[in-house]
Amino acid sequence: MTETEPKRTPANQNPWYVLMTLYGEQTGEMVDTVLHAKNRDAWNAWAGFLLPEAVREDCVARGKFLPELDAWHDRGAEIRTLHKAEMLRRNGADFSYPGFSEPHQLAVVDMSAVDLNCIFCADDLVFPRVANFKFAKFGGQASFDSTMFIEPTIFDDATMRRCDDATMRRCDDATFGEAADFSCATFGDYTTFDSTTFSGSAMFVFARFSGAAHIMSVKFIGIATFVAATFGEDTRFGYATFNGFTYFPEAHFGTPGTDHPVSFTDCQFLKPTNFRNAVFHSRYPDLSGAVLHDKTEFTAKPENWPLSTAQSAEEAKAACARIRHAIAKQGLPEEEHFFYRREMGFACRIGPVWQRLPYRLFGLLSDFGYSIQRPVEALLLLWVWPAVFFFGHAQTGRLADSPEIGRALALSFANIFNFLGFHRTFFAPDVVQNLPAALQLLSGFQTLAGVALLFFLGLGLRTRFRL
Repeated sequence: MTETEPKRTPANQNPWYVLMTLYGEQTGEMVDTVLHAKNRDAWNAWAGFLLPEAVREDCVARGKFLPELDAWHDRGAEIRTLHKAEMLRRNGADFSYPGFSEPHQLAVVDMSAVDLNCIFCADDLVFPRVANFKFAKFGGQASFDSTMFIEPTIFDDATMRRCDDATMRRCDDATFGEAADFSCATFGDYTTFDSTTFSGSAMFVFARFSGAAHIMSVKFIGIATFVAATFGEDTRFGYATFNGFTYFPEAHFGTPGTDHPVSFTDCQFLKPTNFRNAVFHSRYPDLSGAVLHDKTEFTAKPENWPLSTAQSAEEAKAACARIRHAIAKQGLPEEEHFFYRREMGFACRIGPVWQRLPYRLFGLLSDFGYSIQRPVEALLLLWVWPAVFFFGHAQTGRLADSPEIGRALALSFANIFNFLGFHRTFFAPDVVQNLPAALQLLSGFQTLAGVALLFFLGLGLRTRFRL
């Protein structure tokens, strides 16, 4: 459950926010890149003092090292002075200045319970210590493009929502050095984590993505947890790599009655992955090119999957086939056959009529090899219905020694089970040959259909009892 929300703080009363916007806030509708460059240089000069040498080497190797990270000794006095003056200017002369956080004293960048009403641009900023955005409210655009989080990051109960014309929610190419916690966070109209690296665990427990969520080319080095997360619209995890255990139990993808794609195209799940009780409301997940771990769990219940979907039958069939294949490796025949039936159901919608017809008959007569009841009912119908015609013919005297309905039923039964030799045992040798051509044709149809239905019955028994 969500904790009780603490007392909120205006952004300009938070010393870390003022340090991030030392030369001015982003008050327009779009990010002022020149202004942000000045703000970034000041912040990174302060943050770079504690940047670990290993991180510096990694930045150089990736061609991302920012020269301002080495500027603290030259700019420290200027930044301290400007920070105090700016806080007093924004809050009035009576404001009690909280002091400047010296880099060597820094334990946490505390942005908790802060109301961020302007555009929040953290592009290319470096957070050398724990970054705490718990209960923070992003009223406008929030951008974390190429941000580096060296230590754990906390976004518990943070809210990122649309405000006026703000549209983008970016965390592209960011690096989270340790744990990143977005538990219970709410993301607005459009959220991207493109090319982001989560070096530690990534926690999105009860996170809510109200709009589209593009988590493309992301690297999850540690555990990735999306327990009970809600993805409201277009959801794309394309080209993501999950190196650790991955959890999606109780997650919801899409909303009922809508058509929102769910894509895991070309993703790699290198450790066991859990989709237990995850609900896909509008579409089956696109798993084209995805590598699923042998211990991938999906829930095989109708309520977890859409009854109908606007996606192409080919795409839905392929998704069911990939899930079935992953489950088959675990020796779970009941769950495997659930997705096999869904796969065959979509096969009924592919191709011309003559191609679809066998699948439809297979589904109608045996629920694609799962049902016992359907072939039994069909066998009963195949037995009783022709017997009526045989009995009608017998009443006119044209069926030798068959004046009773019992004889008609017996002949119908013998036709179905022709391979048991009942004709030779209980009937005259030429009983079938003496029938009119129409009834001879009906008898032949009974024999052929009986073999097929007995096969379906055996298939259903085998499936149900796991023989």
